[in-house]
Amino acid sequence: MRLSLILLFLFSPFSVLALSVGEAMPDISGHFTQINNSQGAIKPTLLGQQRKNKPMVVAFFSVTCIPCIREAPDLEELRAKFASNQVTFLYVSLDPPGSESKLKTFVKKTKTEIPIFFADVEKVKKIYEAYGMPKLILVDNKKNITKIYEG
Repeated sequence: MRLSLILLFLFSPFSVLALSVGEAMPDISGHFTQINNSQGAIKPTLLGQQRKNKPMVVAFFSVTCIPCIREAPDLEELRAKFASNQVTFLYVSLDPPGSESKLKTFVKKTKTEIPIFFADVEKVKKIYEAYGMPKLILVDNKKNITKIYEG
């Protein structure tokens, strides 16, 4: 049931926002920090290195956002379904600095294999217009935005 709802949400035309569909996905120069999901370790990384010329689903979330937590199992189920190198799934945390322990708890509790990145929250919010959560941005293999969903 939940998978049906997320698929309906992902592919419905509702909720497309001001970031322009068809334009290149904005990139944030510099490093994001990634929580290594298998061990809960934290390491610096470049977000762009995750692309691998595949379509991406980028989910902006917070550990304090109840709808974000509720959609986590559905996103994980989709990630598992497309795990054969078809689609890259990424989480970008909009949690404030110092939330690393809460993010580690989220990883352990949800058992997600989706990589989680965090960086300067205000910069991320501004560039990706990530003011409401959850927010999903679908990106094709050429780095162009195909859909944007919020809420």
